[in-house]
Amino acid sequence: MIKPLFYILIVLAFARVNLEAQTNNPIPEKIRPSGLLYELEEVATIQASHNVEPKARINMLREVPDESGRHFIIDLNGYLWAIDGTEHHLFLAIKEYANSFIHEPGKGTGFGAFAFHPGFEENGKLYTSHSESPNSQLPDYTTPAGGNMSMQWVLTEWTVEDPAANVFSGSSRELLRVDYPFVLHGIQDIQFNPNAKLEDPDYGLLYVCLGDGGSSLNFQEENLQNKASYLGTIFRIDPLGSNSPNGQYGIPDNNPFVEEEGVLGEIYCYGFRNPHRISWDTEGEHLMLIGDIGEKNLEEVNIGLPGANYGWGQREGTFLYDRSKGRDYVYPLPENDDALGFTYPVAQFDHDEGLAIVGGYVYRGKLFPDLYGHYIFGDIPSGRVFHVPVEELQLGSQAEIKQLHFLDESGRGTSLLKLVPGDRVDLRFGIDREGEIYFLTKADGKIRKLKAETTTPTTEESVFPYKQLSIFPNPAKDRLYISWPDPASTGGLLKIFDLKGQVLREERIRQTLKSIPVNKLEKGVYIISLELENERYRQKFIKN
Repeated sequence: MIKPLFYILIVLAFARVNLEAQTNNPIPEKIRPSGLLYELEEVATIQASHNVEPKARINMLREVPDESGRHFIIDLNGYLWAIDGTEHHLFLAIKEYANSFIHEPGKGTGFGAFAFHPGFEENGKLYTSHSESPNSQLPDYTTPAGGNMSMQWVLTEWTVEDPAANVFSGSSRELLRVDYPFVLHGIQDIQFNPNAKLEDPDYGLLYVCLGDGGSSLNFQEENLQNKASYLGTIFRIDPLGSNSPNGQYGIPDNNPFVEEEGVLGEIYCYGFRNPHRISWDTEGEHLMLIGDIGEKNLEEVNIGLPGANYGWGQREGTFLYDRSKGRDYVYPLPENDDALGFTYPVAQFDHDEGLAIVGGYVYRGKLFPDLYGHYIFGDIPSGRVFHVPVEELQLGSQAEIKQLHFLDESGRGTSLLKLVPGDRVDLRFGIDREGEIYFLTKADGKIRKLKAETTTPTTEESVFPYKQLSIFPNPAKDRLYISWPDPASTGGLLKIFDLKGQVLREERIRQTLKSIPVNKLEKGVYIISLELENERYRQKFIKN
């Protein structure tokens, strides 16, 4: 009897170790305010393109590479706008050229991205990505897992007859069409390296960010960690070449896997969930920086390297991810991790701080010296804006992230979440040739930029960052209790929302201890927030 009991105790001990090793709070340290405070000013409001909110789904801003000072802006609903001074012009309505164009049901569908060829002023070449209905045309690539497809993403080249014009006239041709298994994580950024000169081997090569299409979420692991799959990769192609399988673009001979059999030579790097934004520092080491949106725990800033594998769907941030055990937890790295060759992020935050990273730019402008050389990025739903000195982004370590804060005209703390209507900011960034950064908020279709810096002393209380509620029990099964310390702070707005930002419960409360039924929620991770007059609280909880 002793021997079986001994084995039972050993099994229980291992079970306990495994249970203790899993975590849904991988980074317990909070992001602190940097002490930098800025006023914001509105630059433009984009014309509504839809009859429901958000009416102008602005998603990307880039300056035309000529001397005009014009900016082009995407609306996910299918429009590309040219802003010339104070005038807005509809440059291109992509839905007029793509019969199967779709921009619903949201989740990144629609007019995804655009990029000007570095020689645009001479050759008029402009590139776009957009989504179409499934089976619209025969794809160039489909997924290794097969099955039914939910949409296609298309990469298109446009040749503008007059590059100085504000309304498109010219021709187009399709470069690439790929299947996507689910309505998630498509081609949401394309870009040329702005540092590449005419004589450089990287000049004129287009980087294409291809998300995983929801493959891990839906147990299609064969689509990932597979160099024969385009999903979860960044392609580098020559749009003016022709040695690709379909003959519509070129595969550079210096791509990292171009000599390997059975792999896609277009791949520059891989192992991403949703490489939502890429950019390059225009000075210093000219780092390529990638914001990769995580699943339920971690958001990543990565340094882009040729041939690198960033780990998805076996890694999330600097942690082990195992879809077979659910999505709500991550685990410590195994002892043999170094031998597996994954490349890890250089900065990361967990879902206590934000739900979806939006990559930004290294600030190289002249107006705000305290930000010079800082990588500025943020959280899409909440609109929180973060920054870290670019020299602190080093492989093998995690840079400390700090938060920028904003003031209104009266000098009181404010935020993008307070400035836009609704519960989501849907933050994006833009940049001009002077290195100044713009803030795009899809929720209200507005473009803002920094107006002025203040040296007013700041504390956490003065700018109203998120504080933590007292929550118990957590995990909760039937009922959740919350409390906060200040008995005078009553009359707050309480909300519960899921990790996609959908509000599931909303009510006004006037107690400092509140009991909330959660028995009707599905098992998973949720966010509870409380907004009082001068305080804001946010906390993650688990429903068992």
